[in-house]
Amino acid sequence: TLSLHDALPICWLKPCLDLRGSVAHAMPTYDVSGVPVEFPYDAYECQLNYMSAVVRALDNGDNALLESPTGTGKTLCLLCATLAWRRHHEKHVAAKRADWEAQAEPGAPTLEQSCPRIWYSSRTHSQLKQVVHELKKTSYRPATVVVGSREHFCIHASVRRHSGAKQNALCKRARDENRCPFYTGLRTRGKKVNSSILARCRSEERRVGKECRS
Repeated sequence: TLSLHDALPICWLKPCLDLRGSVAHAMPTYDVSGVPVEFPYDAYECQLNYMSAVVRALDNGDNALLESPTGTGKTLCLLCATLAWRRHHEKHVAAKRADWEAQAEPGAPTLEQSCPRIWYSSRTHSQLKQVVHELKKTSYRPATVVVGSREHFCIHASVRRHSGAKQNALCKRARDENRCPFYTGLRTRGKKVNSSILARCRSEERRVGKECRS
């Protein structure tokens, strides 16, 4: 168990710019199981213990079932610990690849291949909105995208007013009859879309679907 004494702030960051360009408050950095974690508040002991469990699970490649009382900042702790671990891992991999012996190693993975992609799932989209809100409180700015169904992201004026099977049927009819300018525009300018990104997304969708069925 990580004690509060073992995770006192190791440094204070210089003021950084937030998304609006204004100066944000300096955030304390905690040494959590060997990983420097930037946290937007003075962390409580239960939060440090939670983040320590997250980091240990990531280090060992384990599954982790974690719980904490309501109002203890579980989402914020999970985000900060995970993103801090990934940043720390990226630096470690980059330093290793800078070594001449590592560069000469055949089939050595690239930095992108060595650093895992993070998928955050929740039961509802309102929960995902809360996660994004919590993420903006941190100093971490990863490239993010929210994936969802047409019920959440359809922007066709008439189709979006419906839901469920009726929406699916109306969407299909609009696409078949070329009455959806957004779908038609995507097909027309589709070459600008990175095909490898689309392939990875489809592969991940199939993988998640297979795991949910098993």
